[in-house]
Amino acid sequence: MPGQDGPGRVPRPDGSRPGVPGTDDAAWRPPSAPGGPADGPTRSYPYAAPPAGESQRGRRVVEPASPFAPSEGPASQATPRRPSQFDPSATLLAARARETPGSTGGGARTPTFDPPAERDAGRPRRRIRPVPAILVSVAVVVLGIVLYQTFGVDRDPDPSILVSETNATADGARISDPADLVRQYFAALGAGDSEKALTFGPTGTGATAALTSQSLRQSLQRLPLTDVNVSDVPATSTEVPVTYRLGGTPVATSVQVRKQDDGGYLLERSTVTVPVTAKRSAKIPILVNGEEFTAGSMEVFPGSYLLTTGLPFLEYQANELQVLTLDAGTEVSLLTVALTKQGQDAFVATGRASLNACADSTELAPAGCPFATRTSNPVVPGSVRWTLDGDPWAVVAPRLSTEREFAEVVIDLKLYVSVDYANGTSNRNSVGFEGPVTLRVDMSRTTAEELEATWER
Repeated sequence: MPGQDGPGRVPRPDGSRPGVPGTDDAAWRPPSAPGGPADGPTRSYPYAAPPAGESQRGRRVVEPASPFAPSEGPASQATPRRPSQFDPSATLLAARARETPGSTGGGARTPTFDPPAERDAGRPRRRIRPVPAILVSVAVVVLGIVLYQTFGVDRDPDPSILVSETNATADGARISDPADLVRQYFAALGAGDSEKALTFGPTGTGATAALTSQSLRQSLQRLPLTDVNVSDVPATSTEVPVTYRLGGTPVATSVQVRKQDDGGYLLERSTVTVPVTAKRSAKIPILVNGEEFTAGSMEVFPGSYLLTTGLPFLEYQANELQVLTLDAGTEVSLLTVALTKQGQDAFVATGRASLNACADSTELAPAGCPFATRTSNPVVPGSVRWTLDGDPWAVVAPRLSTEREFAEVVIDLKLYVSVDYANGTSNRNSVGFEGPVTLRVDMSRTTAEELEATWER
């Protein structure tokens, strides 16, 4: 029966059995016994069927016969070693096995194996020759040279893609001599050319309002830059000694320089960062050599810088800042606002005018004035007369308030008053007011006409 063991059903060498589903049952039959007829179509296979023997359970199991002739064997010199079932070349050898007829016609065919040497004797053989170690070494050396030339050589960068950390070198030219760099820098300062001076090195992070040529020329008017002497130094130096005079002050210092990737030099800094603080309100500006900037830090060249408010009545005390060298952090300015002489005069004039206007009033309590009086009797309209006792402005020392834009002063007032009552009686030159009052004036105005007096009592 198909699928069962029995005569004519021989287990295959790979362990599978004929008649088992999934196998080609008709494509393979074991060869007949020697001298007998073939049982259907046969197919050559490396292993021929030997005489049958009894297996367990009464079944007949056909054991594979030895593939070797009687005169041959695994130890024979004429026969190659039989491949193991685990040998990857077994399949290849089996496929190339050559069948030879048996001793009797129509009998089973016994496969034999050609020794590899005999089988491949007439076929050209390809040999994979190992690469000599010398060639590998040469290839590694060549590759290393190529990589070094490509990535490891310090070469001048392409000017078209070079990114400078500052505006540029002077006039776009590279300066390879540190001393020449410093000479050109001080020459630009002495000529009042701030734009050129800035090309020799980077600036700090402060405001740049004072770095204009107009500001630099104002500095040179107060402190001329003269007698500049730059010492020659080796091309690898990072600082250059220099002496000069700013106004009447002799200066000896060293300027720090730094070599760039392109081989040229730049100054470590072309300006000085100066912190500027001021006790002021936001209504009071800060001008540096006429250029306005907000409070904080500013960048300056060596020279003189006048810090002003730009207002006629207010100024900064100790307002001239002199920067002698490029050494950062050596000059710090603390500005205090004060009244100018013009501001003091304008303050007194504003207060005097306001108080006189109040004294001319015909009211017992004039609006916006520092004095007033009261009476229980009805007063004839327009009959009130005020008279100041003495001159309250003879000795006045106004000062700025905490808001800084207001000037104030405390003065002692004494006024006499005359009044006519509706019942026909009157009061002549009696003391109508006496006591201290405070005058406040916003001095951040630009003209005297804009000043207004504010009285407090």
